[in-house]
Amino acid sequence: LFELVNTQDLHIKLNAFEKDVHKLSIGQKFTFQLPNDPKERLAEIMLVGKSVESDKVIPIHAHILDNEVKLLPGMFVTAHIQTGQAKVTALPETAVVQFEGKDYIFVEEQNYQYRRTLVETGIKNRDTIAVNLPPAIKASDKIALKGAHNLLAIQANAEEEE
Repeated sequence: LFELVNTQDLHIKLNAFEKDVHKLSIGQKFTFQLPNDPKERLAEIMLVGKSVESDKVIPIHAHILDNEVKLLPGMFVTAHIQTGQAKVTALPETAVVQFEGKDYIFVEEQNYQYRRTLVETGIKNRDTIAVNLPPAIKASDKIALKGAHNLLAIQANAEEEE
């Protein structure tokens, strides 16, 4: 017994949450990754299911646009579908540090002296993270974009010595 599989026209079946399906449309492009390969590949939605399955998801079928993908039936992928746009302030992840369960950035006060400032963080995208800056931070303020962990350690050591 054997099964013939056409590897020239590969498709992906995704499961979309019921609450998100209205944000998806035929022709919408998205990226996906294989579990054993971090390379992002491109696919396009070709069918959005019309009924909710028992596990509260709606099936989405997509055509893979990258012909060099080596997929086997039943493999899993991780998909990233952009469903909208919003303007946010984003910083490199290296600018944000967690301390005692809260997120902080370091804002320069004067002559390389930094103050730890509490922020709310949002969605992470690759090496950046969305940040809600407090109103006290002005556009002209300088934020440490790297080394937040080092600044936290220096500050913690200084507090211990006092």
